[in-house]
Amino acid sequence: MLPFTSRIVAAALLTALCGCVAAGESGHHAVPEAQPAAERITVTGTAQYRERMMPPPGAVLRVTLIDGSFADRAAPVLARYEQAVGGKAPPYQFHLETSRAGLEPNGRYMVRAVVTNDQGRLLWSSDAVTLIDPALAVQQAAPIMMVRVNAVGPALSEALTGTWQVRSIGGHPVSGGQVPTIVFSDAGIVSGSTGCNTYRGRYTVSGNAISLGPVAMTRRACVNDTGAQERAFITALAGVRAVNPASGPERHLLGPDGTDILISR
Repeated sequence: MLPFTSRIVAAALLTALCGCVAAGESGHHAVPEAQPAAERITVTGTAQYRERMMPPPGAVLRVTLIDGSFADRAAPVLARYEQAVGGKAPPYQFHLETSRAGLEPNGRYMVRAVVTNDQGRLLWSSDAVTLIDPALAVQQAAPIMMVRVNAVGPALSEALTGTWQVRSIGGHPVSGGQVPTIVFSDAGIVSGSTGCNTYRGRYTVSGNAISLGPVAMTRRACVNDTGAQERAFITALAGVRAVNPASGPERHLLGPDGTDILISR
């Protein structure tokens, strides 16, 4: 048996140890606190399309909230929502949530929606801008109508061949005296003007999918907002994955999250 003084020391150590464990179990510092509701934005809504058909097995709805405030950079994704929709008819409800920290009162925050198949190919995509109000903590977005991404009529390569003028980039109308252009040749060459420099590269098509390789570009210095618009255009062009060959003179070159370049003859 331990001497009396040794037992007192051992008891004191045991008490201190238990106190530390209890503090660790009951203290809040080990678990990060959730942000108050007032510091977050919640956006709900529906996405749908007009066709009376079901998405194939494995199809996924992807809805993103993006910051489109700046035309000279790729739009950051602030929130994502995914739902398996194979064999399910629209409309599809979605729920997005993000922190309000860093959101500007005059910022441009947009909701986009796409449906992809089990290999990630675009089937439907939103082609209009759906804005939210950064001042509202809880809000209902306007219904999102997606359009079918599907080549119709002549082969896509034939439908694309020729010169196109760029009307908007990621929902931002183009500005400046020189409008960016895209020229698709029947030999698989893509070229044109950024509104400041000229570029040239290659492209391939398969069904409604399109893939653009790296482009070579001249190095002329761009002034005022032309340089920012050029960077946004080249970034968006590199991300193009599909074409929405809607009727009429306009086409949407679509990125994987629904961001687009609107072009017309």
